[in-house]
Amino acid sequence: MSQPRSVILINDPGVDGAFTTCLALLDPRVEVAAVLATPGNVSARQATRNMRTILDQVDPPRLPRLGIAPEACFDVDGRLLHGANGLAGLQFPAIDPMHTQTSERLLVEMARAHPQRHSVLLMGPATVLAAALDREPALPKLVKQVVMVGGCWKAPGNCGPGIDFHFRCDPESARKVLAAGFHLTLVPLDATAGLVVSPSDMELFSCGSPTGSFLRQLIQSGLKYAASQHGVEGFPMKDLGALLALLHEAEVTKTPLAVDVETRGEITRGMSVFDSRWATDAHPNALVIQSFPEDLMGHYLEFITPYVDMA
Repeated sequence: MSQPRSVILINDPGVDGAFTTCLALLDPRVEVAAVLATPGNVSARQATRNMRTILDQVDPPRLPRLGIAPEACFDVDGRLLHGANGLAGLQFPAIDPMHTQTSERLLVEMARAHPQRHSVLLMGPATVLAAALDREPALPKLVKQVVMVGGCWKAPGNCGPGIDFHFRCDPESARKVLAAGFHLTLVPLDATAGLVVSPSDMELFSCGSPTGSFLRQLIQSGLKYAASQHGVEGFPMKDLGALLALLHEAEVTKTPLAVDVETRGEITRGMSVFDSRWATDAHPNALVIQSFPEDLMGHYLEFITPYVDMA
């Protein structure tokens, strides 16, 4: 097996973020160097507690560094989909972390210490990454790449018509990240529409391991919450798109595009703009994933299940 990829995860752990973080911690092809909490689905403090809960439940062989979510005030949150605590109501004891840094400080420290080593998976609002840019303008040259879950090209939107939740939380930060010059892959809502877990997927993970039990509870609670609150069967796992895009980049359909974000519109704040005009002179700033292979998520879950059941 080739050398594992070193990744730094930035997340506002709701159900799909917690699910993806657990799998990344156990995937032998990935070395999670740090998990950086950010507000978004839940408050900064709850996001940090959820990250701590994930680490406690998985207890990976090599514990990544933990970044504390910076305080931020958004006018939207994800509690309608993910529940009041972000984990669909599941309650676990978690100790507030001590003697650690805020997420943006830790990101800059790690990038400076090991230039071009880490790939950043941004699975929440861009607040932390934008703040890190303010601290270190050379950051795009210090990280290997950024895989950013956000934006909405042609999909209906999940936070208003044509608007993605991550961009809607903090459009100014999203715009700053898009314009910074990162080697950037963007995973919009259009690409993640098929990444949905169903009731049958609960049978994938054994209850014989602590991590398997945690994931089964997480999926089950998420499915029940989605059914009771939204009347749908299945839970969207859009954050999983970041991990799949990193590990299966040769299998996804993507195109280079110039992407920007509306920051001021009364009804369009957070809306992403994809310049796909044939005669445009706009310089592409992202590789935009258009679709994943239809069976990729199923194959990935089959691959990762033995590692979950052993954890």
